[in-house]
Amino acid sequence: MVGGIQIPGLQSALAGHSQLPGLSSYPQSDWPPLIIHDTFDTMVLAGFLLGLFLLAFTGLWAAGRKPYDRRLLAYGFGFFAFVTLVIMELGWMTDELGRQPWIVYNVLKVSQAANYSTSLFYPGLVIVAFYVVLLPTTFYFMIRTFNGRSFEADLEGTAEGQDVNY
Repeated sequence: MVGGIQIPGLQSALAGHSQLPGLSSYPQSDWPPLIIHDTFDTMVLAGFLLGLFLLAFTGLWAAGRKPYDRRLLAYGFGFFAFVTLVIMELGWMTDELGRQPWIVYNVLKVSQAANYSTSLFYPGLVIVAFYVVLLPTTFYFMIRTFNGRSFEADLEGTAEGQDVNY
């Protein structure tokens, strides 16, 4: 189903199979818990809201409106830092709760549920490299902020100790 429109065989085509059995092919007692659908929907909604927030920030920054000086955006970053953790946990719950009943009821073997693809090695390295750069950069800006130097002063190269309007 796409936006309320039912397209027969779409999921099978996306999965690369001629025909995938649906939930109705199994007894209702073997179905995964309904909370999986709720965790997935909540994860997608929170991710969408996070994306809108970052798009608004980027739009203000591109327009030269100095979004880093706005108190509401500072609170937004704090709020969405927490929301990001919730999104990650909901993704984990969706994955694990959705997969486990199929393994327990012998519909899916553990070896089928595990990902042994070697194609994930390089994306994994990119993620590790990203965090290797992100961690010291974050500490650098935190130290600069707590030492009384504003972000604008760093960008403009002005004298230290300027007041920051949060």
